[in-house]
Amino acid sequence: MLLMPFAAWLGWRQSAVTPRHLQWDGQTWRLAAIDSDEPGDAIQLRAVVDLGDWLLLRCQPVESAWLPRHTYLPLSRAAVGASWGNLRATLYAARTLLPP
Repeated sequence: MLLMPFAAWLGWRQSAVTPRHLQWDGQTWRLAAIDSDEPGDAIQLRAVVDLGDWLLLRCQPVESAWLPRHTYLPLSRAAVGASWGNLRATLYAARTLLPP
């Protein structure tokens, strides 16, 4: 019982969502911190849940694909704005370009 407040605090800290920048360069998806000038790490991107106006994407680093280090990105049409259609088209078209 004495560790419950610490466990709750640790869970709250771990659940914080860091703003990220998702980029497609024509060959590779990249994910970086929103304030970074670097292009970011190469990732494999998969749609886990697609509800039309909402997407839950799972990102996994390419260089350590065997490690279960997944990052989940919740996206909505309202947050993405006018790029929503382009994002969805690229997401599903780019998947067919990846080797099996």
